[in-house]
Amino acid sequence: ITKVAIPKSFTVEEDKLLVEQIQQTFRCIKPSTMGDMLSTSVFSFTKQREYNVVISKEYLGKGDKVLFVDDFLAYGNAAKGIIDLCKKAGAELVGMGFIIEKAFQHGRDAIEAAGVRCESLAIIESLENCEIKMRET
Repeated sequence: ITKVAIPKSFTVEEDKLLVEQIQQTFRCIKPSTMGDMLSTSVFSFTKQREYNVVISKEYLGKGDKVLFVDDFLAYGNAAKGIIDLCKKAGAELVGMGFIIEKAFQHGRDAIEAAGVRCESLAIIESLENCEIKMRET
């Protein structure tokens, strides 16, 4: 058993450190409700750290067809994790859809290189000079 000391009062910075300490402590512990599971690591560009993504084999298996939908596509790290989980499960990833794609971060390239169809509702070409430039469809 790992103990984490929690002070009675603390600053915002200490709060962030405490949350990080708790996340690090419990990062590799699988949920107690999951017996046989699949897992992969996903790097979060926003938080600058790696996360484990897990799913029970009860919910993702051979012959399943998966359509993954997410809010943003940037570097494609979450998408790569889903591609990995589907491969491990023997599931067919039929496509990935995103609300907003940041084309200048090239996440689509990794998805299409894996042979997966990729669709986005809105595609941002650039954010240069504080100006949003959208791709015309």
